[in-house]
Amino acid sequence: MLGPVTAWRGPEPVGLGDGKRRQVLGLLLLHANHRVERDQIIDCVWGGQPARSAVNLVQKYVGDVRRSLDLADGTLLTVGTGYLLRVTPEQLDSAQFATGLAHARERKSGGDLVTARQRLADAMALWRGPAFSGIDTPAADTERARLDEYRFGALEDMAELDLLRGEHALAVPELSRLATEHPYRERVRELLMIALYRSGRQADALAVYQDIRRLLADELGANPGHGLQRVHAQILRADPALHLTTTAAEQRPISQLPADIPDFTGRTEPLGRLLGLLTEGRVAVIVGAPGSGKSTLAVHASYQARERFPDGQLYLDLAGTSEVPRDPAMLLAELLRALGVTDAVMPAGLHERAALYRSRLADRRMLVLLDDAAGAQQVRPLLPSSGGCAVVVTSRHRLADLTGADHLELDVLPPEDARQLLARVVGAERVEREADSADAIVRLCGYLPLAIRITAPGSPAGRRGRCRCCGTGWRTSRSGCANCGSVISTCGPTSS
Repeated sequence: MLGPVTAWRGPEPVGLGDGKRRQVLGLLLLHANHRVERDQIIDCVWGGQPARSAVNLVQKYVGDVRRSLDLADGTLLTVGTGYLLRVTPEQLDSAQFATGLAHARERKSGGDLVTARQRLADAMALWRGPAFSGIDTPAADTERARLDEYRFGALEDMAELDLLRGEHALAVPELSRLATEHPYRERVRELLMIALYRSGRQADALAVYQDIRRLLADELGANPGHGLQRVHAQILRADPALHLTTTAAEQRPISQLPADIPDFTGRTEPLGRLLGLLTEGRVAVIVGAPGSGKSTLAVHASYQARERFPDGQLYLDLAGTSEVPRDPAMLLAELLRALGVTDAVMPAGLHERAALYRSRLADRRMLVLLDDAAGAQQVRPLLPSSGGCAVVVTSRHRLADLTGADHLELDVLPPEDARQLLARVVGAERVEREADSADAIVRLCGYLPLAIRITAPGSPAGRRGRCRCCGTGWRTSRSGCANCGSVISTCGPTSS
């Protein structure tokens, strides 16, 4: 049906006779597994001028179709004054096309860009021309438009996959054709400009922009959209971000971990368990009350385990406890930029970004630290599929519906560990000298590490110095550096 109506029996084409028989078969296939009234067939075959013997001819044509296709009893039925053709999805090229698109999207979501493009190419090979060619009915027009939209979307996806894989020269001819056939599709023009620019054809890329700018202004009185304007500006200034990756990004391991703290105290059992999970490439979720040291433990363990992840460490603050937790699509964009993907070729949708993210991590051994998660729905798109990667998540709540995750419940510090932490903050001699006051401080702080650090005499909240993260003079906000927002427990001042 993806072209002139044609039939095959195995690899051999079946002769259907003249055009009217093809129209009858096409109309029956258009309404496959549903009854088609005889009057509908007459209107399709003869339009407004039916032959006098149209009723008899319809019966003859239906019989011819039945004999030509050697249809078994019960496949092409006479139902009242109409006919019903029973088919299965695997018998229709339109259904095979839809299945191919679905499989391609699954492969893309799984990060297999090469196979995804091959599946799209195989699906496109089924097309031989306009769908239901020669069938002139409103239903055929609707179905033809629907299938053609899917066809064009598949072609756009193929071109985008070429760009994501760095094969810009392969994408140029097809994108040029698509831009000619559908001059108002801005996404096609945007992809074409990027492909031309990467092929060393800057002038041609700018000409594509000028062409659609004039077209939109003359025909619609509109300006190009934000995406086109952004790519145009990037080309004018020769923005390095237009390149898919940079050599430095590919060669240098990524290291985004916040600074570790030298006075990490206690947590021997959870630290050992967490390191074991990271070694196994698992997803570990550290759960605990505010101030219990979840982030501190995650960062400290990540530093101890980073030799097992030579391709680097990624870090994200998910802001799960804020009024507006961060959107997973925006978080994925941040991760992809760290992995070398530029805004010029950044996929627009959440699922597309997640697929590209998993693809970029497929052959890497990386550690991903996701701090302050709101819930499993926020975390799930950020998980790599590679067995060579490991993930640490911190959250105030158990992420029970995060399949395959191991949870570590973090309680307050034991009294002795809390006292030792205080000694490391203010000095062991002072704690020994003022033992009763020291015990009162850690007890009133509920044995919470963050509370001890903030409340202790001479703690980071009261010191002067420079923040380990941003390097500026320490100016305390309620929970950390007022300049860069780093938490006190992780990035306290470097000196008192």
